[in-house]
Amino acid sequence: MEQRILDWLKLAGNAGIAADKVLDLDLDHLTADSRRRLAQRLGAERPGSEQPTRRLGPAFDLIAEHASCWHGEPDAASRAELHRAIAGLWEAEGSLGGWRDLLRVPAVDLSKPAKGLTTAAERMVALLPLRLRLDPRWLAAGAAGGALACVAAAGLVAPVAIASLPAWAGLGAALTALLPKRLTLKEGGGAGAGPNFAPAVEAAALFAMLLELQGRDETTIGRVLDRAIGDANEDRALTEAAAVRSWLDDLRTRFEAALVAEGE
Repeated sequence: MEQRILDWLKLAGNAGIAADKVLDLDLDHLTADSRRRLAQRLGAERPGSEQPTRRLGPAFDLIAEHASCWHGEPDAASRAELHRAIAGLWEAEGSLGGWRDLLRVPAVDLSKPAKGLTTAAERMVALLPLRLRLDPRWLAAGAAGGALACVAAAGLVAPVAIASLPAWAGLGAALTALLPKRLTLKEGGGAGAGPNFAPAVEAAALFAMLLELQGRDETTIGRVLDRAIGDANEDRALTEAAAVRSWLDDLRTRFEAALVAEGE
């Protein structure tokens, strides 16, 4: 598929068509946003036509709601349940296949969890802008977000108890294989610092933003994430639900501003 797309882009270039005039979309997994962009390109969009439904707000509400129920750092099962709930927001639109393709989530095969989780984790990290891939914290968030998205996909296909998924056997291996050795996987704060919700919240927020951006090309996804996340080195302590809500509100504001900068 990738080679065919490159061939078409080369053919377009040879015909004198600028790369920014080429619209790359999957007709089998057409999202509301990609359908709108196709209509615009064809001149078929009617004035006042409906804009794509934004689901990032409800997704961030879900993250804050789950965080309000955490009494300590959430375990893997709790984090996967959150990702499954986020993915469910897009289920009604019929665009779940789109994000599975974007993350290259394989057909659900929980008998071999490590391979699928690693593939999705690597793909999520690859979609991050370079400066975030070089930041250990956001590298961890991307890897965890991708791996947990794979588990969420399995939960949506086969409604089973998330906590009992045998995929947990491969989660640690997937993250360990991807993260640099200098990065410890201990996510808790120091003595007396209280629980640290940041790793779980960041991974879930990345997943939600990716679902909102599906249908766009990878370059656009990277630019929006880069603008939305802002200062990757900002010092924050997400130790309580109120702090989680405040951070998510700021992130959503920057995300919307990034879309405006893209002309949306």
